[in-house]
Amino acid sequence: MTAWKLAIAYLGWLLASVAIALLFALLLGELVALIGVVEAGSTVQRRLVEITAIVGFVLLALVPFLLRGRFVRSDDDATL
Repeated sequence: MTAWKLAIAYLGWLLASVAIALLFALLLGELVALIGVVEAGSTVQRRLVEITAIVGFVLLALVPFLLRGRFVRSDDDATL
């Protein structure tokens, strides 16, 4: 795969990571408010959503680099 295709694929992955992280963070914030740990609409709930979204995005953005070793063939395997 050429470099520009990989860059576009990674950009798509980053956009999907933003959506997934934000959705997860919002659901977690609402769940915590529903359980009664924090008040709905409070600053604590907002901070929880923000921190969860940022951490989730960073982790999802790193997934392709963390899993690269599992999908890239080594030179020894390619000759078999």
